[in-house]
Amino acid sequence: GSGFILPGRPAGFEWTASDRAVSYTLRIEGEGGEVLVVAGIGGTSLALTPEQSELLIAGDYSWQVTAHNAAGDQQFG
Repeated sequence: GSGFILPGRPAGFEWTASDRAVSYTLRIEGEGGEVLVVAGIGGTSLALTPEQSELLIAGDYSWQVTAHNAAGDQQFG
């Protein structure tokens, strides 16, 4: 996905569940190369904390979610 983030403001993300996934990793990447990775997400949505949002400068971002099964293997699709 993609979107615009304002530091200090809540940012939320949602995605569709993947079969047999037990956790997800969210990777957010900005135009300037800044990256925030949040691992161990147990559900299909996440609201960034104010502290996480502060790490990101205002601007356009892309984001990707990777699903992980019980063995810790990545799942795609």
